[in-house]
Amino acid sequence: NPMRTYIFNGQFMAVCSRSFGIYFSFAFGLILLPVFLRWVLLSPKQSIWLVLATIALNTVDVVGNLLGVWQNSLHSRFILGATFGIAVAILLSDLFFKKLKLTENNYGR
Repeated sequence: NPMRTYIFNGQFMAVCSRSFGIYFSFAFGLILLPVFLRWVLLSPKQSIWLVLATIALNTVDVVGNLLGVWQNSLHSRFILGATFGIAVAILLSDLFFKKLKLTENNYGR
């Protein structure tokens, strides 16, 4: 739907603004998480809850828009998609950037 798509260089993007927010923030998050990993200390369970919360937030936005309670915009869809993309990047970051705790028992292994 062209009404839900950003225009770049005079052309409509191939994905909607929410999907663009998801893709962009996921890639941006994976690039920047090694730098900010010391401040993002979530357990795997907390990361899963964060992803579920962003899914619920996006679902509420879609349902509210469908029922006519409010009308979302390109920017609101982008921001809500970006929250999901960042949450998934945080969840998957443990797979890419595992922290090894060195102790006497596992030092050198």
